[in-house]
Amino acid sequence: MRSPWTNPTIIRRPTIAVLSAAALLVACRDFPEATSPSRLDADVVVDPPLCGPVTTNTNLSGDCTGPLVVAASGITVNLGGHAVTCGPVPNPPPSSFGIEILDQTNDHVTNGEVENCFIGIEISLGGGHELSNLNVHNNGNVGIDLKASSNNDIRNTISSSNSNIGVDLEKATFNKLDHLQIEQNSTDGIAVAAGADNNVVTSSFLLRNAQVGISLAGSNNMIDQSTTVSESEVGIEVAFSTGNTIRATSAVQNDAYGILLLIGATNTTIQSSDASNNGRGIELFHGATSNLIMSNKAFGNTSVDLEDDNADCDANTWKSNQFGTANQPCIS
Repeated sequence: MRSPWTNPTIIRRPTIAVLSAAALLVACRDFPEATSPSRLDADVVVDPPLCGPVTTNTNLSGDCTGPLVVAASGITVNLGGHAVTCGPVPNPPPSSFGIEILDQTNDHVTNGEVENCFIGIEISLGGGHELSNLNVHNNGNVGIDLKASSNNDIRNTISSSNSNIGVDLEKATFNKLDHLQIEQNSTDGIAVAAGADNNVVTSSFLLRNAQVGISLAGSNNMIDQSTTVSESEVGIEVAFSTGNTIRATSAVQNDAYGILLLIGATNTTIQSSDASNNGRGIELFHGATSNLIMSNKAFGNTSVDLEDDNADCDANTWKSNQFGTANQPCIS
């Protein structure tokens, strides 16, 4: 093999440019397009340089190898359409991170890709951050992970083809997930774990996440504003939590259930939503009580459109729903 130091055809990725001025403005778009920078043929391909920590407003001038550590508060990191990656596709290095924000506040990461890491983006502690116009994909565990972090805004972002969960909220509160595209993740699209309370999912599109489109185990969360969940085993699942709201949402064409309330789901409101053309439409398991199911539509489900497994619907209230079939007369 010829020496890489004398080979004139070597490709060397540009290093990161750090600017003290405000980050380059990026035009907003509904969802970012996946970028795949072309690579010229070469005898040797050199990995992108290490991203390293950033502590001031930063514009990337090329791809870099993670982790990119946002190590200060109140700064903007503009990926400039470039990618943060952790290793060769398709085997991400174990325990690797693409972008890390630990115990900081009010940072903004925008405009690029995060790919082929164990965890794509992790925000832990702190909060008030904004993630926008990102394409987070093909990571070995979780695409975007929020841990004990509050008041973050994730918008206009894709999280797809990750080997576990698209967006995972763990004891993360008062976060807003808006205009997200969550597709083909190996377990759940969005997982809101126990202790992750008062979060909102709006105007998002979830497709072909293998197990559950959106799972809610935290309390007082809301799914709203024309969010669509389709082609998962279960569209939306609620368990062991209270005070959640599912409103103006479509859970359609899911294999087993459109919307499923498991044991311990209480004081849930399902309103003005569509649960049609699933295996089952809306079902409340035994032990899911004191819930309100109102003004929904459920037609064309394979087994039953509306079902309550509690005797005489227990303390659940069903009213003003439109449906073809139901398992009890207390459902209306």
